[in-house]
Amino acid sequence: MSVAIQASVVVMKITVSKLKKAAALVVAAAALSLVVTLVVTAAAVALVVAAITLSSVVTLVVTAATAALVVAAAALSLVVTLIVTAAVALVVASITLSLVVTLVVTTAAAALVAAARTLSLVVTLVVTAPVALVVAAITLSLVVTLVVTTAAAALVVAARTLSLVVTLVVTAAAAALVVAAAALSLVVRLVVTIAAADLSN
Repeated sequence: MSVAIQASVVVMKITVSKLKKAAALVVAAAALSLVVTLVVTAAAVALVVAAITLSSVVTLVVTAATAALVVAAAALSLVVTLIVTAAVALVVASITLSLVVTLVVTTAAAALVAAARTLSLVVTLVVTAPVALVVAAITLSLVVTLVVTTAAAALVVAARTLSLVVTLVVTAAAAALVVAAAALSLVVRLVVTIAAADLSN
């Protein structure tokens, strides 16, 4: 009877020892799973913050570039406007001079009529040249406006595309980290379960 009791006590001590070891393994596995979860969460948050920061930087760069293009376009448009204004003033002066010459020649002698016609033809040619300059200035202004508008639109599209790519990459990386963490946690639990089962046996 005493031997049976002693044997039972020994078996109970061994069982308690195995249970303690299994409990320690379970606690260690839970702690490791918590650490892995915290690390993965911190990495995902850092990636999201980096993506938001990069998107903000890209937006600022595109905004600055667009503003610079708009300012340059406005300055060039002002220069073109000044050129057109000067050309118009030259046209007005030429027309005024033509009128004055015509009046002077009309009130002069008949011998000056031929000379007046010749001078009027020269003045007409001089007036035609500024008109061509006005047309060229207007055409240049339209071309510059189209180029600036196209460049600004291209920059906006590129910025949106880059922001989308960055968001997709960060999302994929975060998802991969979460999946890896879950897989690692599952492997750790399986290992702990197998070890606990071996200790129990």
